[in-house]
Amino acid sequence: HNLLDGTIPSQFSGLTSLETINLSFNKLSGTIPRSLSLCPNLGIIRLDGNGFIGAIPEEFGAMPELSVFSASSNRLSGGMPSTMQSSRALVEIDLSANDLSGTISSFGASLRIFNISANGFSGLVPQPLSDCLDLSVLDISRNGFSGPVPPSLANCPQLLVLDVSENGLTGTIPNAILGLQQLKILELSGNKLMGPIPREVGSIRSLLILDLARNGLFGGIPAELGQLSSLQVLDLSMNSLSGPIPSSLGNLHYLYSLCLYGNNLTGSLPPTLVNFPLLETLDLHGNHLEGPLNEWIITNWTFLKTLDLSFNSFTGGIPSQIGDILSHIERINLGHNFFNGSIPPS
Repeated sequence: HNLLDGTIPSQFSGLTSLETINLSFNKLSGTIPRSLSLCPNLGIIRLDGNGFIGAIPEEFGAMPELSVFSASSNRLSGGMPSTMQSSRALVEIDLSANDLSGTISSFGASLRIFNISANGFSGLVPQPLSDCLDLSVLDISRNGFSGPVPPSLANCPQLLVLDVSENGLTGTIPNAILGLQQLKILELSGNKLMGPIPREVGSIRSLLILDLARNGLFGGIPAELGQLSSLQVLDLSMNSLSGPIPSSLGNLHYLYSLCLYGNNLTGSLPPTLVNFPLLETLDLHGNHLEGPLNEWIITNWTFLKTLDLSFNSFTGGIPSQIGDILSHIERINLGHNFFNGSIPPS
């Protein structure tokens, strides 16, 4: 967090007692010097938010004391060194937002954080070498990975964040990963996943964010999702889901974003949607929903900022007090329905 520029001096290699190097968020450039691997006690390297280019030195993965290597938001290229993929010393790797590419077959079982998002990696999703008992964050989003979501991720019982979004993953949502009872964020959006949403998702009671948007999922929305009592964000948009909105979703009292747009949902708004006192975004556009927008159902939506019910088949009048109730509204779209009557002065 300074304005340092230039390159990393090669003389750093002579600092034999150096344990931590943190040069994050400066204006440094050039390549990362291989000579840093000659520092025998170096355990932490943080180079995030600079302008480093070139490859990650292969020697870094073999450094016996190196536990943290973080070089996100640079312009690094080439692949991830094979020594890093098999390292048993590294507990944190963050290479996100670079220009890295190639394949990654595996990652070390000692890792707690593995973030390679926003790169150009491809091939199958990397799998842990063995049970990753301490892994808490796995983020491989915004790459070009293909194939299925590996069931072996179920062997990471402490996983808090699983983000494989914006890749080209195929197959179904594996039941194996639905046993991750510590999971708080499950991001599978922007892939090519098919099949129904497993009812077992409702058993991950710790979930705060569930994002399955932009896939090829079909069938109904499982009523079991209403068991996710801590859920704050639910996004199932742009799939081929059908049937009604389950009334059990009204149990999600902490929900602040509900996006179900771009599906084939039918029926009316369930009365239990009144139970969303913290809701800020409700987007249901592009479905086949019908019935009235009753005034009482929006009574508790006092924090709502975005309401989009367009391209459905809603009928009746627009609630007369909608403007008073939705006092924080920033965007409202009721177009392409069958609403009638006058525009409420409120």
